[in-house]
Amino acid sequence: MNLPLSDGVREMLAVFGRAGIEAWLVGGCVRDGLLGRTPNDIDIATAATPDQVQALFAKTAPTGVQYGTVTVFCGGAQAEVTTFRSESGTRDTRHPARVVFGASLRDDLARRDFTINAMAWYPERGLYDPFGGEADLKAGLVRAVGEPCLRFAEDALRVLRAYRFAAQLGFTVEPRTRAAAVEAMPLAAALSGERVREEWEKLLCSPCPVLAFLPELAGVWCAVGLPVKPMRPPAGLADVPARAAQRWAAFVFLSRVDTGRLFARLHFANRLADEVRALVGVLSGAPLADAPTLKAVLERVPPGVLDDGLLLRGLLLGERTEAARVLLAGILERGEPYRVEHLTLRGGELAELGFSGTACGQAQRALLHYVRFHPEQNTQDRLRAYLLRHPPGQKP
Repeated sequence: MNLPLSDGVREMLAVFGRAGIEAWLVGGCVRDGLLGRTPNDIDIATAATPDQVQALFAKTAPTGVQYGTVTVFCGGAQAEVTTFRSESGTRDTRHPARVVFGASLRDDLARRDFTINAMAWYPERGLYDPFGGEADLKAGLVRAVGEPCLRFAEDALRVLRAYRFAAQLGFTVEPRTRAAAVEAMPLAAALSGERVREEWEKLLCSPCPVLAFLPELAGVWCAVGLPVKPMRPPAGLADVPARAAQRWAAFVFLSRVDTGRLFARLHFANRLADEVRALVGVLSGAPLADAPTLKAVLERVPPGVLDDGLLLRGLLLGERTEAARVLLAGILERGEPYRVEHLTLRGGELAELGFSGTACGQAQRALLHYVRFHPEQNTQDRLRAYLLRHPPGQKP
């Protein structure tokens, strides 16, 4: 393997080498290197203590010193540097009850989740793979390190990570690991909503989002208090843009999960929650086949979200939405009115005509409905004439 390393990462390894301290690249960066991918994150495991690491480098951050982790910045590169350690027990089905520094590299790798993440590499020493991670990579398997039940009992998030890695890499969860994961799903009740959302989002945005609809994963949702009713996902699911809002909307729509409870339990950001809710609304509504109907939806849904919603209707419901998307683009290009603020007759002009309070709002609603069908009538003179012919309610 010839892992492409930045000059900064090479300098980090050189610093440890000059100090006579053992250090290896570990985890995901090694896995990705064996797969021929450029690593996104760099992790280094070392015999150095956190204090030694901080003394060796000019710029560091104590991001997880209690677990032996220091973030190192060097030559424009960044890496998470963690002291060799062993772990025992669990205090919350997420974090170890006891961490012991001074372990060997093998002991350090033995505490990791899956064999494909339990490999180490150093430019001059090559690959260190005591648990068969390279063979599992070649076989396309996600396999727990050691006894699967113990690995999931140590950290319930690993249940979701198993399926997430399978979806991202196009792998299969090894049978014993999968059986242990299903058995451990009730432990997900102790996980934070943020962690569940992050892992599920990575799964949904993977090249194989269909794995999110495996019937067995209903056990995770039951554990976190959000029972789902998954249906067989349509073939178009994989063609849904791999963006969080679009994939979440597809999942919510197909699984019929309650959006209010979902957003609260998993602590969705307001912006993401609003977009998912709008997309699900477009998916759940009637077909949008004419300009006035599209404009009615545009009043409450941003144009880009509506366009995405039409795309989702085509992919998930099998509708022919190309014409509606072209129609939408034309409405926007021509600047046709679809919101009250687009009316040329403003509140001040309506007040001059004698409308105030609720009557003013009624007049605006009537005008907006009119220009949805007749956008060319959106001039002050024509709207005044329309109100004189069709007064909406009583003037004061």
